[in-house]
Amino acid sequence: MEDLIFYRSAEQSVKEALQSLKDTDTENYHKVRREALAYYQYKGTDEYVKPFFDSVSFQKELPIYTTNITKRLIKRISLTYKNAPTRNVENEKYIDLTRDKNLAMKQFERLHNLSGTVALRIGFKDGRFTYTPIMEYTPFFDAEDVLNPIGLSHSIRADEDMFVYWSADEHFMYNGAGKRYRINEDNVNPYGILPMVFAQPDTIVDEHFNLGAIDIAQANKQIDIALTMLSHHIKVAGGQFVGTGDIDLTKIEFGLYKMPVVPEGAAITNIAPGVNITNIIDGIKYQMLLVQGNHHIKFDFGFTGSKSGVSIKLENIELLEDREDSVEQFNVIEQRIYEIEKAIAWSELGIRLPDSFSINFAEIEFPDPDKKLERRDWNKQHGLENEVDWLIQDNPDGFEDREEAEEYLAERRKSLVSVKKKADEPENIFKL
Repeated sequence: MEDLIFYRSAEQSVKEALQSLKDTDTENYHKVRREALAYYQYKGTDEYVKPFFDSVSFQKELPIYTTNITKRLIKRISLTYKNAPTRNVENEKYIDLTRDKNLAMKQFERLHNLSGTVALRIGFKDGRFTYTPIMEYTPFFDAEDVLNPIGLSHSIRADEDMFVYWSADEHFMYNGAGKRYRINEDNVNPYGILPMVFAQPDTIVDEHFNLGAIDIAQANKQIDIALTMLSHHIKVAGGQFVGTGDIDLTKIEFGLYKMPVVPEGAAITNIAPGVNITNIIDGIKYQMLLVQGNHHIKFDFGFTGSKSGVSIKLENIELLEDREDSVEQFNVIEQRIYEIEKAIAWSELGIRLPDSFSINFAEIEFPDPDKKLERRDWNKQHGLENEVDWLIQDNPDGFEDREEAEEYLAERRKSLVSVKKKADEPENIFKL
């Protein structure tokens, strides 16, 4: 512990953690990420739009219009775990220990792409490894490396005034006043390794915390503002009734759908504004095109059905190049995760996982129906595939084994033959 530049003792680390949590720059950084996360989860996003329409009468007559494009675009650029990778570990129990890993890593990749720097805590519960993203935390560094933490502190969600501290040697909890609480004897980390890995965007230079695709969430907010304005302009296109003359304003209700009552001698007219909604729609389209270009996204890939797989791949070549960089990054992350899994498996279960580990990330295939049919015809002619193989390929989760798929196909054939026989039988016009 002598080589730490931020603290010399556990007590000092607690003080530094509390101070860091109060730091203005850190809070502003996390505030931006919280907003992006709200748009990704599509949770309470109207609160970010309301300040731009603070009129009570406006919000009463016209609700805030919100959309959910952030999650869709983040999913589109998160291609590393789109198809489950293959991990090579010579231990039969490893598959069961990591049953939830593919789903967890897919979610982790999306959070990383959305917000930037994210920590992943590897734990153990109910006989399996757990993988928990940590969005907000306080890192501690070695004197010669200010990018890779050797210690970490974060709040416990169930109690925002309680925090947990981890390093390779120590593990304990403390409260907002700095009082420590023992988790185990002598506050020792039983794993002997920091059970965290960190995903960084490629914009990292000399700071640990970096932002991700925040512009997607910001564009989502701008589009929500524009759509709310568009809804308002469509609503007022019919005009606004106004009264002129000697009118008691206290007896008149104002609103787009309210008819004012005026005394004799006064007049009612209608003012119809010249509303040009085309410009607003064009602005929304431009905002979408801008964020699309920033992240090499083609909104129609995989959906048109009229393009070949090669054509779609060429349109998205930059997106695939980004994926190659991401694959290299997550290959290193997976290696680090495995080192932590080895330590936890030995500590919790007494199991020594092998040193050798490798991972093969699945390639991305674009839809090409014609090419798919040609490949299947060729494989069938050469005895490599048949209808049962195709049934399993198209619905891999629909059958427990090949025998079940064969039985299903046999039943379907019998059913089709029965239907055909009935269709071929002459109709009995005397049948009731």
